[in-house]
Amino acid sequence: MALRKSVPTEFGIDATYHRIAGMQAYYADRCADVVLHGYVSDGARHGGSRAVAAATLRVSAAQMGYGPEDGIEPTRAQLYAAVKASEGWADAADC
Repeated sequence: MALRKSVPTEFGIDATYHRIAGMQAYYADRCADVVLHGYVSDGARHGGSRAVAAATLRVSAAQMGYGPEDGIEPTRAQLYAAVKASEGWADAADC
């Protein structure tokens, strides 16, 4: 799973394919930092190219739809849903 959204980069090109590269959970605060890596395209990502962009978003348990009954860690699907619920990412499409 990944997200499709055109995001300008410092290199003068847009990153259009974004995947979750990491996550740090803060259990007491009921939130997580999600690290996204952006690539020029899905072909570039799967072809072995390096990311041209990185972003870290703090997401809440509510944005993830995550509750105590969900286990110890949120799923990738919950993290992607939370990213799409974050400011600036509502227009991102699943890919």
